[in-house]
Amino acid sequence: MTTLKPNGQKAKNAIIFIWIILVLDVLSLISGYFAHHLKIKHS
Repeated sequence: MTTLKPNGQKAKNAIIFIWIILVLDVLSLISGYFAHHLKIKHS
């Protein structure tokens, strides 16, 4: 733990990972919303 570079890389990876989760969450919300609305329209 003497250098900051590996730690900085870990932090970057963590941020990227969080963003990926957020994006996937938003996409699943949007697709769920559309699926719900399409079901209502068709029935």
